[in-house]
Amino acid sequence: MSRCPFLPLMLFALAASCASTGPAGPAAILRPVPSVLGPDEHFQTEFLLRSPRMSAFLTTVHGALAPHYHERHEELVLVLSGQARVFVEERWYELIPGDVLHLPRGVVHALQCDSPSSVISVFSPPFDGSDRVYLEGTEPSSGP
Repeated sequence: MSRCPFLPLMLFALAASCASTGPAGPAAILRPVPSVLGPDEHFQTEFLLRSPRMSAFLTTVHGALAPHYHERHEELVLVLSGQARVFVEERWYELIPGDVLHLPRGVVHALQCDSPSSVISVFSPPFDGSDRVYLEGTEPSSGP
């Protein structure tokens, strides 16, 4: 996975353009603030925005998201803070702030964060939480 300093800006531009209601419609400008997890919390997800073509969430994770995939959604993940290990199709990768990960439909993925880490997840089409298929033998988690 290569790192590109322009990917966070491209992701923001994509989110802003997808939030538009028409040619002259309003765009969304967000300044999300990552949540502070309590001593017994492992996930906290905050809804950011939704348009007809996409939705975005801010998630703070300390722990693991179980291996799963989305049958009808693709996902872009932008790491805001912390460090994470992501499992994508049988391989682990290290993610640091500024990294962007694209997950096409059907790609198995999982996340492990040994310290609190915050990410923005952008789904297309809009995500309602129902399109999350866990691998057999894994336990569901509460994040996107």
